[in-house]
Amino acid sequence: GASNSDACSFSPARVASAFTAAASTIARSGDAAKDVRHRSSNYGKCVDAFAAATDAPGAWIGASRNETRRLSGGTAAASYTAGVAALLWADAQHRHLEPAGVHKLLRAAAQRDMLELDCGSASEPDACRNTPNALVSIVHY
Repeated sequence: GASNSDACSFSPARVASAFTAAASTIARSGDAAKDVRHRSSNYGKCVDAFAAATDAPGAWIGASRNETRRLSGGTAAASYTAGVAALLWADAQHRHLEPAGVHKLLRAAAQRDMLELDCGSASEPDACRNTPNALVSIVHY
């Protein structure tokens, strides 16, 4: 979601069986870069993990069947997470998993303490501070 609100206020994000991906972006300061919560991203305990969501290439409806656009925010985070889930599921050792198993695997593979949550702009800072600090990843599965 892209409401800068508690994800638990929305469906399907509040549903336990849904994998809820919040959007992260890269903040640059000089030569340093770090992942931070995207300014419009939802947050809170219903979020499973953050996912890359800035200038991500995505499929687009256009003149060509191969058209793409650079997407940012919740749409990009959801697309990125779906791609990682598909890669994990395609691996021979995980093909037997039901959706709940893929959900569990995505959570287990997420990299911890990789983001600066920056809850100052959040409409509900307390809920923001309860957001899991995890980044969807295919590296650690």
